[in-house]
Amino acid sequence: MLNKFASFLLLLLVGCASVEPLPPLEIIDSIEEPDVEQVLTEELQQQYRQGLQLLQQEAYARALTHWQALAQDYPDYPGIWVNLAISQYQQRQWSESWLSLERAEGIDAEFCPIHAVKGLLARQRGQFQQALERYQAALACNPNDLVSHKNVAILYDLYQQDLAQALHHYRIVQAQQSETDDQLSMWISDLERRQAQHLASEGK
Repeated sequence: MLNKFASFLLLLLVGCASVEPLPPLEIIDSIEEPDVEQVLTEELQQQYRQGLQLLQQEAYARALTHWQALAQDYPDYPGIWVNLAISQYQQRQWSESWLSLERAEGIDAEFCPIHAVKGLLARQRGQFQQALERYQAALACNPNDLVSHKNVAILYDLYQQDLAQALHHYRIVQAQQSETDDQLSMWISDLERRQAQHLASEGK
């Protein structure tokens, strides 16, 4: 339920343990609380939910048109710009997606999901250090962002070769999940085995 400031379901993307141009969607809860109280009309709430449904259904072309219209009619909501950026990302409009995130950041630089989606764009560009910094900024903004914990772990594993840090972040995700994630458990087991081999090779 939306509170008086505007509580939103925000669609974010989560990467998997391989290099893929379009990682799958995952939904997390996010609350937008601007400095000035804003009263959302029922119409805007309904249109926002419709946009989320389009993203959930992977109807990205329609979602892009939908969020573009919302951004034009309601340009002062960072959540709208972030979801527009996600739609553009899924349509491989990388530059446009980044500009939408810049617009969101100009409205509210403390809106945490901006950092997470910028991390995805940086990773897509092959800018892995910048992606890591963006995910870390997302976690500094919201330490309970399990999506960013997972993406940080992937970067530490695949691109930084820092097995200890990768394990640390994967274990945070595992500890917070209500149900067992077999894939995540497999990743952790593999990392534990590789870390043990690495330590043994160094005589530790």
